[in-house]
Amino acid sequence: MTTNRRPTEPTEQGGLEVASPSLGRRSNSAGNGHGGNSADGAGSARNSGGDGASAGNATGRGGSAGNGAGGGASSGTSAGVGGSPGNGGGGYGSGSDVRSFVPPDLLESLREQVADFADFAHRTRSKIDNELKALGSGGGLTAQVVRTIAAEVIRFNVAPWLGADEQAVTDSLMLSLVAPREIRELTQSQRAAFVVTQGQLMIDVSTAELREEKPVILVAPPAPQRPAEQPADASSPPATAAGGSGSPPPAAAVFVGAAAVAERPYVGVNSVMTRARRAIFDRVSSRGDAQDTGAGLRAAGKLEIVVLLEEALGGGLWIDVNPKTGRPEAALAIELRRPPDRIRFTQVLLHDPAERRMVAAGRATGGR
Repeated sequence: MTTNRRPTEPTEQGGLEVASPSLGRRSNSAGNGHGGNSADGAGSARNSGGDGASAGNATGRGGSAGNGAGGGASSGTSAGVGGSPGNGGGGYGSGSDVRSFVPPDLLESLREQVADFADFAHRTRSKIDNELKALGSGGGLTAQVVRTIAAEVIRFNVAPWLGADEQAVTDSLMLSLVAPREIRELTQSQRAAFVVTQGQLMIDVSTAELREEKPVILVAPPAPQRPAEQPADASSPPATAAGGSGSPPPAAAVFVGAAAVAERPYVGVNSVMTRARRAIFDRVSSRGDAQDTGAGLRAAGKLEIVVLLEEALGGGLWIDVNPKTGRPEAALAIELRRPPDRIRFTQVLLHDPAERRMVAAGRATGGR
């Protein structure tokens, strides 16, 4: 069986471009790095491009100009698949859009795994029992909240530099939420905006725009999936209310703008949580009968996550709540940074350590 394909050309298998292991190993240029897709005898000259390459330092087939990568790669100094380290490499460089080269099923599986780890991290911060339940859940409540944040950031133009690709914003938020940065990495503006005083975290919203619209979006965890049901499409909108029989009640609230939670320059975390619980109670007990009132109280008591989105804060604040004790256990500053920087979640001091030591000492000596 014969083929017109040259031995130095890659083939496409299962949505991925596959190159021979020897591709790019012969007659590589002697300049900066190896041109992964260079044709035989085409790379002998120093700093010359390979087959079909534009001018630059050792770019491979199809590479862009400069000290860049080979075929399909963007300019830069990172090596792609098949290229050795150095200023340039073959294959697909780091600047490529992974969605173009990873099969959709595999990409969706990777997203679910990242969401699982993000939910695991939330449950660990909130001190929820058996945090391992998060694994295999597709992200649970955390994933629903992250999707809601992405949608509201775009809808209310909180960070216009992030664009209007909701899935891209969701992916960036989820990846950053898996491993938040430490307190010492807070920016100066964040340190000034989030201050612990009188035993609780206070948020400075004095520079926030007080809008007439005060949106609060309630988010429910995904309903337990029955064996006969098909997995939900990740692109479908998250559940935001206890809209029917069998649907879980809301367990999270996303406030957009400081006007939704504050009427003064500073607002405490406890006040934000109180408004979130009130919104959940009002939603669940909207009919006003005794049964709904009880259900509303129970739902409000199971609050897990509260998010405040505010442009004046650089992004906002994420609060992890223990649904058993009702206490906030962790807080994360959200920083919606401009590209090429990535979105950041950074831990925020929630309680004064000295005050906690005094409380612990009092309990140890029988004090109240």
